[in-house]
Amino acid sequence: MNPRDCGGRGVQAAPVGRRQAIWSLLFLVIVAASVWAVTSQVRGFSFEGFMECVREASVLWLALAVACMLLHVFSEGAAILQICKSFGYPRRASDGFAYASADIYFSAITPSATGGQPASAFFMMRDGIPGPVSTVALLVNLIMYTLSIVVIGAFCFAVRPGVYAMFSPLARGMILAGCAVQLGLATMFLLLLREHRLLHRICDGALGLLARLRLLRRPQARRERLRQAIEEYQGHVCMMAGQRSVLVRAFLLNLLQRVSLIGVTMCTFRALGGAGARMLDAWAVQGFSVLGYNFVPIPGAVGVADLMLMDGFGQMMSEQGAAHLELLSRTLSFYSCILICGVTVLLKYLSARARRDNR
Repeated sequence: MNPRDCGGRGVQAAPVGRRQAIWSLLFLVIVAASVWAVTSQVRGFSFEGFMECVREASVLWLALAVACMLLHVFSEGAAILQICKSFGYPRRASDGFAYASADIYFSAITPSATGGQPASAFFMMRDGIPGPVSTVALLVNLIMYTLSIVVIGAFCFAVRPGVYAMFSPLARGMILAGCAVQLGLATMFLLLLREHRLLHRICDGALGLLARLRLLRRPQARRERLRQAIEEYQGHVCMMAGQRSVLVRAFLLNLLQRVSLIGVTMCTFRALGGAGARMLDAWAVQGFSVLGYNFVPIPGAVGVADLMLMDGFGQMMSEQGAAHLELLSRTLSFYSCILICGVTVLLKYLSARARRDNR
């Protein structure tokens, strides 16, 4: 989350606008280029053959894959609601789904996932959750999300080290780099959560820079609002620190979120006729891939994620089989998820706007 959003005033702009439309179009271009890059490398690949493969897939396992994808969104929303409820701001499950959808959608279409948390905060504040509460809730959730990826990586290395060895040297290097980045991010987020003075210095420095560039008027008034917001923020952090059960539930829900999303690939593998004995291998391929592409500053890590999955699955099955699995699993776990989240965000935005206009 951008430190300037700590006071809750930096996220007032609507998340549906011209800049977001441009990012969405760029995202579609990258997706098209990624699909072309994957399919053009596979000898004899055809979309007719791919569709025939999909028609022959197990309906039951495909349904389980879709259920895992939806659980991914619901569990993130549930984690956010758990944290907000601990501050005295209970909200409906549908609101949590919308907050999670905003995070997932805008994280996917913006570089380095920079748009996700501000978009979630926008809707949370529209629903009456104060800016400092939204900031702390999303930062705590981000910490738990990062820790869950670290735990999944440790599990994959402990249970399936042979799967890691299957990847190419470049992919293995990216996986190790991803581990280091996730550990670094977890440390940084914890510091921002515990050291409010550090957060204050970062935000104050940003305000000073904007003032020197003559992009900010009345810097002293902004600094005073920042000071008040940081004090509120620190109060909510202290309140959160005393509720360990909430933190544990938030972590478990974030872990469920990551496990269920990775489970989409495992279910798709089984749906396409993969051996039951190798389902955990397929899960580990996706788990290692998440570590490898999660830190890449490309919208949705599109392209990098596809090539890493092709790299891993190419050692488990034929080239065409790997392409079919990669395309179908990404369609279910990512592209379909982004479509559902995008529609949810639009409906939530229109609903909020309609309520505001009727006041």
